[in-house]
Amino acid sequence: MHCENWVFSPISTYFCAPFQLGSIMQSTDSAMRQAAPYLLLGTQMAATVIVLGGIGWWIDSIASTEPVILIIGASVGSVVGLVQFLRSVQRLGDEEKQRKLDQNERE
Repeated sequence: MHCENWVFSPISTYFCAPFQLGSIMQSTDSAMRQAAPYLLLGTQMAATVIVLGGIGWWIDSIASTEPVILIIGASVGSVVGLVQFLRSVQRLGDEEKQRKLDQNERE
């Protein structure tokens, strides 16, 4: 059997002809573009907690008030991160709704 004109698609567990691979790659690219803003939300929240916790740890090491400011910094980081997370999710949801409304108006 001669199979050099067939390409394995990592998206599924089957082999597809090369002319089909382009449409599969386009749908994957489109899905990743839509998901990218949501993928960053967890990283933003974790970074906020780590940065403010790190600042608290640094102040604790200078002022010799060990774990007090670290706990305060991590707590404030958690609250700020959660608020930013919720605002970002709402903004992304509003953008998605607006995109759907615009798409419906064009049809």
